Amino acid sequence: MTRALVALAILVALGGGAAWLAVGGDDAANTKAGATASGPTFDERFPDSRSCQPCHQEVFDEWKDSQHAIAFVNPLVRREDMADGFRKKDCIPCHAPRPVFEAGLGKSARVLSRETARAEGVDCLSCHRVGDGVAASRPGLVGACNPVFRSEVTSTDLCAPCHNQHNTIDEWEASAPALRGANCNGCHMPEVDRPATATQPARKGRSHRSHGGKDATLLASAATIESKVSASDDGSRVLEVTLTNSGCAHNFPTDARHRAVDLVVTLLGPQGEQLGTIAKLGPGEEGGNARLRLRNPYRDEFGKTNTQLPSGASTVLRVPLVPGATSADIRLLMKRTPFLPDAEAQVVSTSTATW
Repeated sequence: MTRALVALAILVALGGGAAWLAVGGDDAANTKAGATASGPTFDERFPDSRSCQPCHQEVFDEWKDSQHAIAFVNPLVRREDMADGFRKKDCIPCHAPRPVFEAGLGKSARVLSRETARAEGVDCLSCHRVGDGVAASRPGLVGACNPVFRSEVTSTDLCAPCHNQHNTIDEWEASAPALRGANCNGCHMPEVDRPATATQPARKGRSHRSHGGKDATLLASAATIESKVSASDDGSRVLEVTLTNSGCAHNFPTDARHRAVDLVVTLLGPQGEQLGTIAKLGPGEEGGNARLRLRNPYRDEFGKTNTQLPSGASTVLRVPLVPGATSADIRLLMKRTPFLPDAEAQVVSTSTATW
């Protein structure tokens, strides 16, 4: 088979970016498609994600722009206080996994680490390789990469072996059905338009950028903030800022312990000047007059509790008003590590309360 035909056949392999080279036949026939009695093995023909690129350029580019693609080389992950250059070997399986289908799917399964192409992190074959073929999200596909329809490839069970290590799937299962949707793909792999090609019509696919905690649009939809001024029992006034996890079907933030979300309130005078004392709660929690942190602390941070906000839940930050205060700046900040200063955080939202 020529290199061009092999490249074209790969296009049918993966869900969302798969090509309809032919329709019909059962899974057994698909499994045999493109195979020869004495030709190269599947591993030799498709050793890594670059094997998928010639026919899946659009999907490949999305994946290369994702956190999955840098799961093993990400400097944040390799920090001493995290995977420590992956000297913490129990981190490797989820950051450079063998195909998920090998060890089974669902929350009770645990992926195995691979020894090759680790720099590609969670690559195409990590999610799609099944036996000597690939799991496709649609039936009836035929190609040299032996596509086999497996409905699980679009299910939460595929994500669970890695993403429930920090209880995200458990949180998702406990969320309201209206937020939960069909599965993880609704939020993290949204539908995209795939253009028509010489072999197939225009169609809907799924983005492989794996939108997550760095995506500004997704973050902005995660929570809502409301504020009001009320009187306390002693007659003093208090600004009440209510933060609600209104858009996540899991905790906010979720997954790894190094993620923190800070609600920061700064009281301002008539000229926009900051009034009152500055909050200094510790590294990464300095600034504003009052702060509320959402985070699951590291295991060695004794005395701290998990303050992640469950799906649908609300929490209130109460800020006593100082004389002369006429407004407040309210910011919601995402920190990829908890000790980042505010200036280096990702701004989720900003709003102003006046009275």
